[in-house]
Amino acid sequence: MTTQKFPVKPNRFLFLGCGVFFGVCAWVLYGQIFEKTEVYIFHRMIHLTAEQAPYFFGVLAVFSSLLSAMGFFVLVTAMLSREQKFVEITDDEIVIPAYGLASRKRIRFSNVVSLKEVRVSGTHTLEMKTEIEKAAINNRQFGDKNVYEQIKQIVVGRCTNLKS
Repeated sequence: MTTQKFPVKPNRFLFLGCGVFFGVCAWVLYGQIFEKTEVYIFHRMIHLTAEQAPYFFGVLAVFSSLLSAMGFFVLVTAMLSREQKFVEITDDEIVIPAYGLASRKRIRFSNVVSLKEVRVSGTHTLEMKTEIEKAAINNRQFGDKNVYEQIKQIVVGRCTNLKS
């Protein structure tokens, strides 16, 4: 049984961007809590009185704060992690390492029922679905675009139980 390993690089700028974006959102929303004004949302479809608005903005501010903290937490753990992560491909399975908040996935090629490639703004994502779970890899996880294409060719060639 042969094993091929392809190194994965974490996208630290994505996690930094999430932390900063949701931090700014939380800061603005916390400022809105103390404004005593009526609020109209979605072109006057939802109306919040001056007493209701602080609760609404408070919930949004807490949610944004949690997302900001999560972005910075993942960024720090990615920076402190010294181990190199790899996508491993054997004759009968692919192992995708934990990436960001996603857990490690082990997908047997014989269990894959559908493959789909999604392309959005230069990001190419290969989605693999089994009866139980779903896993995906994208070209931004690797330093070289050719690595993604190589992995895609291997996976497509080894998945034999695809449903049309």
